[in-house]
Amino acid sequence: MHPISIVISYCSVDKRFIKKNIENCLKLTDDVILVFCTHLLNGDKEDLIDIVNLLKEYPSLRYECVAFNRHENSKYHHNMFRWQGKEIAKYDRVLFIDADEFFNIDTFNKYLEEKSYLNYDVVCFKCYWYFRDVVKKKNHMIMWF
Repeated sequence: MHPISIVISYCSVDKRFIKKNIENCLKLTDDVILVFCTHLLNGDKEDLIDIVNLLKEYPSLRYECVAFNRHENSKYHHNMFRWQGKEIAKYDRVLFIDADEFFNIDTFNKYLEEKSYLNYDVVCFKCYWYFRDVVKKKNHMIMWF
């Protein structure tokens, strides 16, 4: 396990991705934090019962629930999720991901083992965008537009 915390921003819109994402994160660290809101960003109520069941399924998962606050800036809640997760992070190094963002677990594990990230205050990663359709082929993630 690596001394990093992983904060996952989650809403039920990304339900089909979350279990695989949690399982990948738990292969890297013992501090995975799920941050969610009482409502979706459009103001609809979040499916909190489903989230409670998810937390029961992954008892080592820590969580933070953010109260909904209608805000003019659409990035407000997205950023608030990350700040709330950072506040309860166990480690100084924190990886922020969205529930529908995946990384290659083997490649990322090798990167963490090298410990070069310790030389920086902030690290940003190149990402490959897809639109809600991921296909696994020969141990590679293929993103389709």
